[in-house]
Amino acid sequence: MLYPAELRYSKSHEWVKTEDGVTVVGISDFAQNALGDVVFVNLPEEGDSVTAGENFGDVESVKAVSDLMSPVTGVICAVNEDLADAPENLNNDPYGAWIIKVENVTAQEELLDAAAYEAEDSRRKERLDLHNQAEVLAYKVDEALSKCKKELDKDEKNRIKTDLANLRRCLRKDKPEKMNETEEAALRQAKSQLEVSANHLMLLYSAEQTPGDGTDSTL
Repeated sequence: MLYPAELRYSKSHEWVKTEDGVTVVGISDFAQNALGDVVFVNLPEEGDSVTAGENFGDVESVKAVSDLMSPVTGVICAVNEDLADAPENLNNDPYGAWIIKVENVTAQEELLDAAAYEAEDSRRKERLDLHNQAEVLAYKVDEALSKCKKELDKDEKNRIKTDLANLRRCLRKDKPEKMNETEEAALRQAKSQLEVSANHLMLLYSAEQTPGDGTDSTL
């Protein structure tokens, strides 16, 4: 993904630059990629006030509707009306398709430079990969329990069920890449615990699979 060095970035994935005392705001390449195809942009009006950390509109994509968060406090002096007819410009050219321009700026959120924002992007991807791996593990263990429960003694089966339930409690229902450090640590621990307790189960499950059937029972 692209993160131009001359821009600054908010943690809610807006980019910011200053031109002749006016703050220009758009959404980052990460944001447009996460949104998917943008189909509508709910734009504010010129003269509206915006507050740092509060929404000033929203973007609708084929996946969801997401708020646009203002990284600064001030007054909107220009709106990119082209986005009303061509919202896809946010996908095609996220750093050219600005959304609003703000003047009389009195405050701003903490902004990241390109290197720091890219590092945050890497951490988001790591958290998302961890969450996806945990979801796959939960599915595989649940499937194995349904097929091999007779081969397990009561204590082992209950231990696996307890660890499986704990893992599922740690899974987020939405935006797993936004889990905080505490949530991430809890998910890692729950995943590791289930991998240990379900190891025997998964070996039994693997042995029951027909060779060459393409089933992957590896934790």
